[in-house]
Amino acid sequence: MVSGLSRHNLVAPKTMLSVLEYIAKNEDKLHLMETFPIAGVDGTISGRGGLISPPLVKNVIAKTGSLKGVYNLAGFMTNARGEKVAFVQFINGYSTGDLESKTKRAPLVQFERNLYNELYKY
Repeated sequence: MVSGLSRHNLVAPKTMLSVLEYIAKNEDKLHLMETFPIAGVDGTISGRGGLISPPLVKNVIAKTGSLKGVYNLAGFMTNARGEKVAFVQFINGYSTGDLESKTKRAPLVQFERNLYNELYKY
């Protein structure tokens, strides 16, 4: 699975994870994490349903990528032990029909909530 708007800018999840690991390793020089939106606070994940409840709120910083049928998220989570962990979620081909309603995305929201709550524990 890859993400991108054309065959000229496709990025595999493994490649994106490598970029995030590079950012984490060099954050003292790059200062990029401070630009990431904070779950439940600001930017594109301020109201992302699966991330706006404790313990995830304020413990996830990530950039989104969304188009019809595409729900991507890449960033960092501070887990229950206080460790910052990189993650990549690329979901392509998630069809909710002609209307992209919140009701039709409910299974995706529940999936994200469950996934990130489990990741938070480790």
